[in-house]
Amino acid sequence: MLKMLSFLQKYRIAAIVALLMMLVELAVELTQPYFIAKIIDDGIRKEELSVVWLWGGVLAASTVLAFIMGIASSFFCCPCEPWTRLRSAGKIVSQGSVLLL
Repeated sequence: MLKMLSFLQKYRIAAIVALLMMLVELAVELTQPYFIAKIIDDGIRKEELSVVWLWGGVLAASTVLAFIMGIASSFFCCPCEPWTRLRSAGKIVSQGSVLLL
């Protein structure tokens, strides 16, 4: 694993930014069931349309945020991923080890 990380030295910032964006995307996606519960419990059951619109807007905004973070993290991963895979495969396989990609 340390050998694989050594290949990412050139792309350290891009890898860190991509990881942070993936974590934001994950956090947003994990909070969406809470927003849906708020819509159902506080809006639909109590028949308050303003609550439904409020939490529906928050849910829609969080969905857009998760989508943007997913696309952006893929963009930041692109420069380092193919180069690292090909270079590491050549070095590790040439030393007699097996690399599963």
